[in-house]
Amino acid sequence: MEIAKNCVVALGYFDGVHLGHREVVRAAAKRAEALGAPCCALTFGGDLGGLFGKSGGSIYTPAEREKLLKEDCGADFVCFAPCTREFFSLKKEEFLGWLECRLAPAGYACGF
Repeated sequence: MEIAKNCVVALGYFDGVHLGHREVVRAAAKRAEALGAPCCALTFGGDLGGLFGKSGGSIYTPAEREKLLKEDCGADFVCFAPCTREFFSLKKEEFLGWLECRLAPAGYACGF
């Protein structure tokens, strides 16, 4: 998957791609358009709930989420972050470094 740099990143798990999720991605897409930049939805490729001991699995597969985030929400591309305990143990500075290295974000949008 090709990843663009200098994008506006919508941050979230986007498990159900519900109305709130859609608004986060649309806000990122609007900001990206104003900057002449691509919009990226950053999500996770694995079962986030299962990683932390919650049953039930994900609502959508990663492929289904990618399709919804692009076609229904306006993301130009979707980046899947690792869904591992090691990744979730990153300090905030390490996480931001990870984002900077891969996406060189021009901005962010996120929910609460």
